[in-house]
Amino acid sequence: MRTIGILLLALAAFTRLSAAAIPEGGGIMYGNGHSFTLDAPKGWVLDNTTMANQGGCAVFYPVGSNWKDSAVVFYVNTRGLTDKIHSPADVAADDIATTHKQGFNRVQAKKIEDIKLSHGRIASVWQYTGDQWGNYERSAFVQETGVINAIVMSARTEQDMKRALPAFRQLVSSYEYLGDVKIQN
Repeated sequence: MRTIGILLLALAAFTRLSAAAIPEGGGIMYGNGHSFTLDAPKGWVLDNTTMANQGGCAVFYPVGSNWKDSAVVFYVNTRGLTDKIHSPADVAADDIATTHKQGFNRVQAKKIEDIKLSHGRIASVWQYTGDQWGNYERSAFVQETGVINAIVMSARTEQDMKRALPAFRQLVSSYEYLGDVKIQN
């Protein structure tokens, strides 16, 4: 019991310290059914306040930039497993179906690569193209027991995406799953 108390105090202190925009900072992402850590790549900022009012737990952008104006941003998202969503391929297919229903029929998704993570986990990376603004997006999906965690890169141009790929891979490679969490209100 004492160990759990110490762990909770450390977690609370770490969370308080990481509340803001921190260059090359690390943080714990958590919600109902998941908790994991990510470390901002070298030259990038972890910001856990910008999207908090919209339900986002963390965004990343280059040092000296900001979420709104950066040519490339990263963010974190989580999807619960359902009768329709069982795998990263299902998430990509559902994303495309939803986008097409909204009238954006040129959007496509294609699996690009797998990135090996710690403890035998794999991030399945999918690239999305064809939106009405010409953006490029890559989503690294990590499947856990009841959720699929997504680390997403959104870039305004293909060249911006290619320049940011090393930082994206560094961010994805820093993923460390902490376990399932049950949040009670």
